[in-house]
Amino acid sequence: MPEKDVLLKVENLKMYFPAAKSLFGKTTSCVKAVDDVSFEVEKGKTFGLVGESGCGKTTTGKCILRITNPTEGHIYYKGKDISRASKEEIKSIRREIQLIFQDPYGSLDPRQSAYSIIKEAVVTGKEKYTESEVAARVKELLEIVELLPEMGDRYPHEMSGGQRQRLGIARALACNPELIVCDEPVSALDVSIQAQVINLFQSLQERLGLTYAFATWAPPQCLAHSILLSPFCLVLLFLSPKHPTSWRPWSRAAGQMVTGTKLLDQGGAGGTFRSG
Repeated sequence: MPEKDVLLKVENLKMYFPAAKSLFGKTTSCVKAVDDVSFEVEKGKTFGLVGESGCGKTTTGKCILRITNPTEGHIYYKGKDISRASKEEIKSIRREIQLIFQDPYGSLDPRQSAYSIIKEAVVTGKEKYTESEVAARVKELLEIVELLPEMGDRYPHEMSGGQRQRLGIARALACNPELIVCDEPVSALDVSIQAQVINLFQSLQERLGLTYAFATWAPPQCLAHSILLSPFCLVLLFLSPKHPTSWRPWSRAAGQMVTGTKLLDQGGAGGTFRSG
């Protein structure tokens, strides 16, 4: 059996937020947003982090990107522990790990055109481009996400929700990332548009060899090769298998479920799920 090519590995990740402090400033209680979570993401595959609102999915993504510094645990990217990396190291790593936001409108600068938004990401990458090369690269990225080149002159408020999310995807691709963290990227879109964007994610993965880490509530949206379910989702799945939100999320991932991994838990109890 060939060895797994693990791009991202999270071990015993914890993220606690102070909830109350004493008169002397000492933390007396905390909210355990993420408690003892572990998983692996293979290169070129899609990993799904599935759970209800408030279970810690977004916080986990922020820890991976080091937007939030984890309380405990380790995050290995390409075998290197980045959980305690310096600001300079994180700056270079973030070119390789990009984020696609849940709200496409809120994540885009309303004062910049689509061209300017993508150009800003292109020029901050590792590669150095001339002005003509930048223009060609922006045009290429628009075409990759199935937007017409003329869309570069439009501002976010002049676009539909699906077009704005495609623009967000183009911006994420500008730095040629290897890993993209997707925080419920289609939940704010119409159902018909959701399917189009999911198909786009799949085609980009096949074309560019991208690795995805999806955080989502609706299992079918992530179409992952492997998934990690929150305890609430597990209870719902087995007690009410015909419920719409309980649709078997491992339809594509049959036999490839994440085994022996810690689960997100609002109460901090943790837990281990093993596929049957």
